[in-house]
Amino acid sequence: MKKATIRSIVLLFWAALFVQAGLMFHFKIEPYPTFRFPGFGGKVQTGGIKNFDQYEIYLHSSGKGDSVMYPLDQFLPDISFKKPTLDLIADKYQNDQARTPEKKDFEEWLSKNLAKNIPDKEFSRISILEVQHSYNLETNELKNDRTLINYFNIELNPNE
Repeated sequence: MKKATIRSIVLLFWAALFVQAGLMFHFKIEPYPTFRFPGFGGKVQTGGIKNFDQYEIYLHSSGKGDSVMYPLDQFLPDISFKKPTLDLIADKYQNDQARTPEKKDFEEWLSKNLAKNIPDKEFSRISILEVQHSYNLETNELKNDRTLINYFNIELNPNE
């Protein structure tokens, strides 16, 4: 190959890289669709004990000490990007006790949701428990013990 040909190839290569970087900057996209990396999947676990986390929701009425376990599909029906997920809810209520506008909006939405799904009872508080269960993969048994990971308390009708 001639020197001019090699120089042209190198120049075209660098020009293509600069064009690609310019397009990524202009459209604010990641380079990953252009670069292919191998998948690094983990080894499948076939034996032993598998731990998994699950949320449990309890509704508490104001007059009595009654509490009702509430199914997740009724607590957050039709989960979408515009509605909160339990992870987002738990994150909002975990650390900060201040009632932000987002918390007030969520509590209002939740009160309406509960009034629609359970119209005959009024609830004043919701407890969200994040618990860890253990499943034995060799015997296919769910252990009866569970470990409490996080506990979140939401007041629905707070006195302001």
